[in-house]
Amino acid sequence: MPKINYDKAKAELTKILSELESDQLPIEQLSKKVKRAKVLIESCQAALRQVEADLSDEEE
Repeated sequence: MPKINYDKAKAELTKILSELESDQLPIEQLSKKVKRAKVLIESCQAALRQVEADLSDEEE
């Protein structure tokens, strides 16, 4: 999975969430948006895990 900048991923997730909550998203795009959100969430989680690991390494 290519690295995605955390801040850009978070911003895109916020946009996708707004689109989903607005009920204006065409059903044809729903699956695509949800799949993209999953990729973005996984990327953000990986970035946060890396920060946690880096902080743990510094404490040792």
